[in-house]
Amino acid sequence: GDVAPGGAVVLGPVDAGQALLVLVVARAAGAEVVEGDQQGDVGQARDQAVATLDALVERESLIMAYNDMFYGIGIAFVVATAACFLISRPPRLRSAA
Repeated sequence: GDVAPGGAVVLGPVDAGQALLVLVVARAAGAEVVEGDQQGDVGQARDQAVATLDALVERESLIMAYNDMFYGIGIAFVVATAACFLISRPPRLRSAA
């Protein structure tokens, strides 16, 4: 069986893995899955699926950027803490008494 990538339409019998993938993508896109020559609101399914995947990719990229910045700030903190031990102490001032 084949799955039409242009819309979430099952054209024929599919194996369990393909069926699960089609149903997950169709569900995420809010599309109606139809079989054979049935008609449904699948004209926008591809656009909705692409928009959903685009939002997912953008969200995940923002999370990865946040993690990278957190890691970088942590390294800067460790370096700054280590640098505190390398700074020499200023000479003591003697009192004029």
